[in-house]
Amino acid sequence: MGPASLAPLLELTRAATLFSAQQGTLDFNSGYRGGRIQPPSGFGGDSLMILLFGLALVPVLLGLYWLATHRALVRMRVRHLLSGDRGEDSARSLDVLAGKRCELEVFACHKGVNRFVGLARLEKVTAADIRLVIMSPNNTGANLRGCLATAYFPPMAAENGTRLNCLRAVIEAIDYKGVVLGRRCCFGYESRRRHFRADVKDPRFVKARLWLTLPPSDGALQRLEDTPPRLDVDWMKRSGPAQPRVKDISVTGMAMLMPLARRDGTLEAEEPVTMNLLVLNRQTKKFRSLWVAGVIRNRINVSGGKVILGIQFTHRGASNGAPDTLQWARVDPDHGVPGLAGVLEGLTAN
Repeated sequence: MGPASLAPLLELTRAATLFSAQQGTLDFNSGYRGGRIQPPSGFGGDSLMILLFGLALVPVLLGLYWLATHRALVRMRVRHLLSGDRGEDSARSLDVLAGKRCELEVFACHKGVNRFVGLARLEKVTAADIRLVIMSPNNTGANLRGCLATAYFPPMAAENGTRLNCLRAVIEAIDYKGVVLGRRCCFGYESRRRHFRADVKDPRFVKARLWLTLPPSDGALQRLEDTPPRLDVDWMKRSGPAQPRVKDISVTGMAMLMPLARRDGTLEAEEPVTMNLLVLNRQTKKFRSLWVAGVIRNRINVSGGKVILGIQFTHRGASNGAPDTLQWARVDPDHGVPGLAGVLEGLTAN
């Protein structure tokens, strides 16, 4: 045992000495009496137990913190153990996925938050790792090495008939060009959307005005409507490939497609938005106005020099009877905006 290995013990002894000195007088000369070692004066057994308990509690707290920040990784390991997969099933599923050459949506769980990394393709599977080529990088700047990655792909069936749509593995390396995943992976199926999402086949059917702001805390609309919106989507007035449009919409969120070349195409993920939506009812031929607020959850670069903004609804504005005022209420993420399901039925009606 060298000096380096004795350093922690010496530090512990020093800490105990200082602690006991604060409790009373420490006299090592009077510690040996009548052939027995007596505890130092002022340093009782209770104090020593408290000190040792505090030292033992540190690794426990560090372990709990690690489990909380890596819970997605822990879940994957548990699922892998419970499935009884020794690697053969995953290897066969990887071969099938590589043969399809399909597009993957890659997310990384970073500090408990799923971050969209980008669209990718499976390039190569070796005995040591899985390599993906990122076609449209979105969030590769964060330190994602060691995080759990989830790659979503179009649903397919495994050899045993199990339905699969996602691959989970640990990120070993990442940059704007590609991602290297650990060979120890786990396939599964995850229901990504709980609610019907209506495709807006004609961009004239949904108009939208968007402000980069949270909903007014006092419910007043006047300040918001007097400010020009960041985006004004109205294909009744302006149309063409250079104009943004609503791509699809559900009771919990919507997707907007816009060219990157626009000045207002610099909207970033996690920015708050307040929107006024006008949705056409194809049976009555009338538009219904809805006020919603939300957060831009992801920004996906797609082909053709365009970007898709994924917006999650977090608040719904309803009239309280006073002119130009709204009462804002938080949206239940499981049920979405109340009343919007009926509006979507009118949008998709023939």
